[in-house]
Amino acid sequence: MMSFRKGLLLLGHIYMILLVMACQTLVYREVTALFSLAMTESDSHNRGTVKARDPWSKTLNWYFFAVTNYFLYGESIIYYFKVRYLAYLHTLTERTHSMLYLRTRI
Repeated sequence: MMSFRKGLLLLGHIYMILLVMACQTLVYREVTALFSLAMTESDSHNRGTVKARDPWSKTLNWYFFAVTNYFLYGESIIYYFKVRYLAYLHTLTERTHSMLYLRTRI
């Protein structure tokens, strides 16, 4: 387990971002499962009352999770990729322009 984590650290930022997102998703899934389990247990104690379950509750829970992660991490992740890959694209276009310039000069 330690070697796996050390290997991910050596791979770079993208894999660490994916690892954190995977851990958050698994924890959130477990927490929402606990809440739905608590709801079914409380429903089994009150057999006399029939309550309609909300069919959109799981969808809304996951929507809330996605929106929260976007607002917490989205801007910084977008900025990271923008800076990293725009610099790469800039060097790539500079190389292409210099190659085209040399090709036309010959």
